[in-house]
Amino acid sequence: MPNVLIIGYGNPLRRDDGAGWEIVEWIEKNLYNDHIEADAYHQLTPDLAEELSRARVVIFVDAEEGGEPGASSIRELEAETITSSAFTHHINPSVLLSLSQSLYGKQPKAFLSAICGEDFGLGEGFSPKVEEEIPLLANRIKELALHELLLL
Repeated sequence: MPNVLIIGYGNPLRRDDGAGWEIVEWIEKNLYNDHIEADAYHQLTPDLAEELSRARVVIFVDAEEGGEPGASSIRELEAETITSSAFTHHINPSVLLSLSQSLYGKQPKAFLSAICGEDFGLGEGFSPKVEEEIPLLANRIKELALHELLLL
């Protein structure tokens, strides 16, 4: 299992919502390091808690609604208290961190990297501002992953 795990998630058939997948593909093509792994998923599910428990650092990558289209951010995450409503629709990264701790006794250091989308309609491709920001954010994630790897 890698020391740094990058998880992109979203729906690549809903335009900007596929940004997490696109960033994972960019990282796979531009970052060759045996200690860093990047995977893409349609959504976060409870079974990913086991994978998180084996990583030292995890970076989640998602598109979000609201905010200035194309704006991006990276912030450190904390675990969230698990409630029964946490499983009604989807699991967010903070709940997944809590599951990792609760079920496996380990919780990685975690970050959420998000890009504000503009178009979440059916289709492939990205709105212009998101398409412009994707390689820039992907490079920032690459730098963060390499920096965190050096700290381990």
